Amino acid sequence: MEEDSSKTIDIQFCMILIERLASFSESDETAKQVISQLYDAANHEDLREMIKSSGGNIIGIKDAFRKKALQINDKTDYVAVIRKLLDPNISDQESKASLRLIMDPDGKLTEDQRHQASIILNNKDETSREYMIDDFKKSLRPKVKKKAP
Repeated sequence: MEEDSSKTIDIQFCMILIERLASFSESDETAKQVISQLYDAANHEDLREMIKSSGGNIIGIKDAFRKKALQINDKTDYVAVIRKLLDPNISDQESKASLRLIMDPDGKLTEDQRHQASIILNNKDETSREYMIDDFKKSLRPKVKKKAP
């Protein structure tokens, strides 16, 4: 099955399959079928690699799988969130929710990206802030994995 990055991953279905694998007393053939279903439902290269490298211990990767799937499904426009936070007319409630989205240590942004966002938000010079936002945009682009020759 081809990877389709435009589709979201049905995390709930994947978790049901992982739970089903954890409680198996059925034949290995059935387990292989469920693993195959999980592999098809996880329509992203990183999740599929996680399944392959689990060595059959699918339940051991449950939390990491869920966290990675949530990150992959996240389509938040973080640049727009930063721009919203820079708006002087933002309400306190919107501000708190937006800051929580950016600064959440369990979210999609890395520690460096959260730090970068913090610097942007604290910068008073509009020109340099725009350059920083451009750098921040670049840091959000997916990394291209080089294939071994």
